[in-house]
Amino acid sequence: MRLHRWGWVVFTLLLTQAGLAQGTLEDYQRAERFLPDNVKHLVTVADVRPHWIDKTNRFWYRRVDTKGSTFILVDAEHNSAVPAFDHDKLAAALARLSKREYSATDLPFHDIDFVEDAKSVSFETAGRQWTCSLSDYDCKASPAEDTNQSLSPDKRWAAFVKDHNLFLRNVSTGAVSQLTRDGERAWDYATPLPWLKEMIEQGTEDVKQAPTIFWSPDSSKLLIYRIDSRNVTRLPSIQYVPPDQLRPKAFSVAYTLPGEDLPKAYPIIFDSQSGTRVDVKTAPLEMPSQEGPDAGWSSDSKTLFYDYDDRGFKAKEIRTIDPQTGEQKY
Repeated sequence: MRLHRWGWVVFTLLLTQAGLAQGTLEDYQRAERFLPDNVKHLVTVADVRPHWIDKTNRFWYRRVDTKGSTFILVDAEHNSAVPAFDHDKLAAALARLSKREYSATDLPFHDIDFVEDAKSVSFETAGRQWTCSLSDYDCKASPAEDTNQSLSPDKRWAAFVKDHNLFLRNVSTGAVSQLTRDGERAWDYATPLPWLKEMIEQGTEDVKQAPTIFWSPDSSKLLIYRIDSRNVTRLPSIQYVPPDQLRPKAFSVAYTLPGEDLPKAYPIIFDSQSGTRVDVKTAPLEMPSQEGPDAGWSSDSKTLFYDYDDRGFKAKEIRTIDPQTGEQKY
């Protein structure tokens, strides 16, 4: 009986300590002040990411503060920093042409390019490329581009995926050549693994997305990846309240757990003129469950390079590829 009484005493003490550990309303309110979305407003204009302009000593960056964002042009040689353009005039020009309201401190783009000897500024918004003269803020938009294809830098070629295979179209003549013929679902060409968000937004697992293609600067070659996810486990996800129907929708997304097979990417190089194929001489690249690998070209189009992360990010390798032979160096 004495042991039973002491057990109740200990249990009561534990309950009291647990209650104290929960904290008061004031404790939670103080802690709320340090959540990421609240703290980020305490320090502003601390993130300067320079975008150098050609081979000059000038760069631009996007300045973000509590009032919004502006683009700043910095001349490092003359130690000056001024607005990159007249934000009010550009916002007014965009509003007039697009029939939408825009604020000077909330423009619908985050990146710009200075073109026409820095007499104009170019940017992309709503799938269209715009160019605005900095003298009179006359803005023109290029025709909307097909986001399901990838144009070469010289605009002569358009690569696209159809029925899991890779095609190439000559933009001037319209002639189409089929570069691959053995593509299949979950073992397709130039197609990144979709995110669950994309499936939900489009309402289907067969999402439409731009092909992943890395063009050489001279447009003579293109690098793509063929991704094998046939043996990758899927995670079923339920959208309980879809916008277009009463019943829930189910989506299955590639999602691997420790010890399971990862998707594997196989890099391949094609010649845009001849359609010749060169398989990169490497073991299959294990990759995370979404998107695909990244890559880049040297400015002379003679070398490919990419960085490869070992599973679990235990090691990183910088690899280079000879696009003529597919030989790879670490």
